[in-house]
Amino acid sequence: MNKLAVYPFDYHSRELACYSELITNYQISALIIKDKFNTPSIINVDESLLTYDYKEAIINADVLLLVDDLTQDFGKHYLRMIECAQENSTKIMFTRKLWEGLNSFEKIRGLPEDRFTILENIVDTSCDKSKNMNTLLKIDIPIITVMGMGDYCNKFQCELELRKFFVEKGYQILQLGSKAIAPILGFKEIPSFVMDKSLPFIERVIKFNRYIVAEIKRNPVDLIVVGIPDSILPYNNNIINGLGETSLIITAALNIDASIICIYNQNRIDSRYIEHLKACSKYRFNTPVSFINVSGTVAMQQDDPYSLNFWHVGKPLCSLEKINEQFDETKLFSISDLDSRNKLMEMIYKNFTDAIDVF
Repeated sequence: MNKLAVYPFDYHSRELACYSELITNYQISALIIKDKFNTPSIINVDESLLTYDYKEAIINADVLLLVDDLTQDFGKHYLRMIECAQENSTKIMFTRKLWEGLNSFEKIRGLPEDRFTILENIVDTSCDKSKNMNTLLKIDIPIITVMGMGDYCNKFQCELELRKFFVEKGYQILQLGSKAIAPILGFKEIPSFVMDKSLPFIERVIKFNRYIVAEIKRNPVDLIVVGIPDSILPYNNNIINGLGETSLIITAALNIDASIICIYNQNRIDSRYIEHLKACSKYRFNTPVSFINVSGTVAMQQDDPYSLNFWHVGKPLCSLEKINEQFDETKLFSISDLDSRNKLMEMIYKNFTDAIDVF
């Protein structure tokens, strides 16, 4: 099995360590930290894998996985890693998003083709002209979406837990993830054309619908799980989060049966806010059933009115039990808490088994 070094290892890429059992063909040999004074302390990970010594980590690895980070730092740090990998004949694997950001550098364009790979989907567009491109094709397979209020709200963790849960029950799943690291964890990333703003909205909707139809024709499945990048709603008038365009495209292309909506951590969560989110899910995204996941991250504005600051605190700051007492059934969960996570998975499963014969 090939030894894999990962750079950068931070909160954004934590799932590679926390769910390493889902990685096939590779064994993580090193998690390279970008800032030795800012180690993600709340992540449960084998500390022997953590290192700031990137040279030793790369020398001892067969493959170096370079992951895009949310700082959009496409500069010297990555180039230093690439140079070290070339010197030591270590193959390089890029996430698609990072490759697109680095491709303007001459050193990147000059990489020998046999020394690197890109984690990306091979999009089959052969079905695009198979039928009238002004219609949506019907998909008779249960679909779960994972949506959220923005970055760092545990969407991808929910996607991975759904995958583990249903695979263990023996279901065949078509899954598309909200992060670019999804392919190394065994499933696909959302195709890039969905976020391509040069294409008209309706074209992206129909193209995504046809993409899913082509995938399930190629490999019949029992369940579809789609993790949606970006936010479903503006945070405020200054931070508009693309007005939730990606979520609108995906939910217009598919008939969603249930969704998990991931929100930021707060000291107090008003029941009216929860009802608002569920109404938004039902009427904006045409999703009849939704569950709310309270993430381990607090998001707040500080000095800059056009950006958010994040604090990763782990489990919810408020009592979910007390909030749930205000509703007829449990509506709030925490994917970071084992008991709450298990209850969420079982409720989703029960929802499908009660309503759909295939389950």
